[in-house]
Amino acid sequence: MDRFSKVCMGIRNLMPEIVMHHLVGAICLDRFTKNLVKKSAQNMEELRNRTTKFMQIEEHIDYHKNHPTEGINKVK
Repeated sequence: MDRFSKVCMGIRNLMPEIVMHHLVGAICLDRFTKNLVKKSAQNMEELRNRTTKFMQIEEHIDYHKNHPTEGINKVK
């Protein structure tokens, strides 16, 4: 996300609508896309915040899929 933002900032007269269109199109995650369709981002900062939160949630889910028993006390 940081790299995308830096590249966009380097392009003169880049319209925010174009940035959001390409960012959303580049992210091919169904849940994320559905989330954006429910309520469109009003500006780049909101889109960046929502993207960051979504990535954190996805990383958390992936971690727990790969480490299902970590931190769980099993009762025998």
